Amino acid sequence: MGSVIWILNSYGVFLVIFLTILFLAYKKDQTLLFNCLTSLAVTLLVTVVLKELVDRPRPYELYEVVSAAGADYLPSFPSGHAALSFALATSVVLRRRVIGGVLLFLATIFSLGRVVALVHYPTDIAFGMLVGVSVALFVDRYKVQVSLKRKKRG
Repeated sequence: MGSVIWILNSYGVFLVIFLTILFLAYKKDQTLLFNCLTSLAVTLLVTVVLKELVDRPRPYELYEVVSAAGADYLPSFPSGHAALSFALATSVVLRRRVIGGVLLFLATIFSLGRVVALVHYPTDIAFGMLVGVSVALFVDRYKVQVSLKRKKRG
């Protein structure tokens, strides 16, 4: 049971992201797919830069205990898992309420699990959530749209 929790806590977010992207590609929802991918890329960039600037140690490092999510080599602040999961969930909830609501619920569960596993402080999660939601709203607000279809030749 412990290994299942470790896998979900470490990789569950990425599994949900992967499955959501596959679903959107299958549904051929190009605008939402593009918004999700753009939000995820920008969120990843912002969180990595902030992690390097703040360089906050993780709780398990300070308390000298073993984390339930394994070792992580990047600093703690902000939570990349929270930022990415909330960026995805926010992007989706703006266009598909039910699926987005499920993703918001999962993002919350994954984020709380990171605190319980001593990988993050609650402020890491809160700021990660703020980064993810803000980036997704920015991407949606400025409606960065592309047409992935080929133009017909006439």
